[in-house]
Amino acid sequence: MRVRERIRNFIKYSVNDALNASDRLTALETKIVGVTQRLDVLTNNADQLQALTPQEAAHLDRLRLDQRLLSDWPGDQREQLVERTQAVLAKLRPRKAVGFQKVRVGSAHDGGYVLLDDFERLGVVFSFGVEQNADFDLAMAQRGKPVFQFDHSIEKAPVDHPEITWEKKMIAPQASEATESISHLLEIHGAGRTGPDALLKMDIEHAEWAVLDATPAADLKKFTQIAAEFHGFDYFTLRERMEVMERVIGKMSENFCVVHVHANNYAGVANYFGLTVPYVLELTFANRDVYKFEDTDETFPGPLDAPCWAAMPDIRLGAFHY
Repeated sequence: MRVRERIRNFIKYSVNDALNASDRLTALETKIVGVTQRLDVLTNNADQLQALTPQEAAHLDRLRLDQRLLSDWPGDQREQLVERTQAVLAKLRPRKAVGFQKVRVGSAHDGGYVLLDDFERLGVVFSFGVEQNADFDLAMAQRGKPVFQFDHSIEKAPVDHPEITWEKKMIAPQASEATESISHLLEIHGAGRTGPDALLKMDIEHAEWAVLDATPAADLKKFTQIAAEFHGFDYFTLRERMEVMERVIGKMSENFCVVHVHANNYAGVANYFGLTVPYVLELTFANRDVYKFEDTDETFPGPLDAPCWAAMPDIRLGAFHY
């Protein structure tokens, strides 16, 4: 049997499916050690013959990530892991903003965001991460709102509109010659001086955690709403990631309330000892100083939602209560 075929056979072992059953964890760990050792040998042989396909490499990365999860949280600490994970996810429970309906802004699929239909008070809109889809930005500009776009990965703005200004800069924890920070942008554009009057749309591919972690709560509270894509929940239970994500979600939940949640179906779903979490979540936060909230029986996806990847069905989240 060729080396690549043997690798495909080994990567069919799914660790995620086994993580639900605590009575199988010891056997699972033993199995992982053996399989990983054999995979290392096969991978070294394969590297000398032919590079792995992206799909094969992704399977190997997933297997090793699951191995790290079990290593980070040995048996006597897994109850703590489940409790901490559940506590963080509980802070993302969606609620209803009293007196406000929701509206979809932007594309029908990827690039569209569901927000509260409350834009009159806005003085400025920030769009972090644009690529080639500026439908959200254009919709806000057509409402007469000045939109400031930032994306270091493109060479020119994808759309031309008098209310849209684009800069080739990366959004980062601190501002520099090549970067911008949330706090600096709020300062130079005069946002929030007389109360929350800014809106933020953000899709910056995992950098959202470091950016929000570095931004003082007083600056974040200058936004009426923040609609952002949060990546990396499949890495959440790695120790070095958990503390940052706990801080960010904790800070956001103290000052904002989630009013909408949607899973990006381009990515998969992680399962941590009985807790199922999509890899990537689109979350809309509304400012607690601006809105009042009440419980809701809404389930997700809702009528305003659409799969990011139109060729695949949406990920069902239900009420999203943990």
